[in-house]
Amino acid sequence: MTRKDFTQIAACIQQAKLNSQDNIFDVFTLNTAAVIMADMLKRNHARFNRGKFLAACGVLPPPTR
Repeated sequence: MTRKDFTQIAACIQQAKLNSQDNIFDVFTLNTAAVIMADMLKRNHARFNRGKFLAACGVLPPPTR
């Protein structure tokens, strides 16, 4: 997988969260799915940035510089 793939996955998760803001259980489930996916991607891709991915999914705040 490429950075473009990771970006598209994160965008899908973020959009799904925006579409389900009225249901906290859906948001929780999407956050959980994002964390599980990030852990799997990190195991399979040494250079994968878990924090950046989770921030793009809207699970974590964006990293500070």
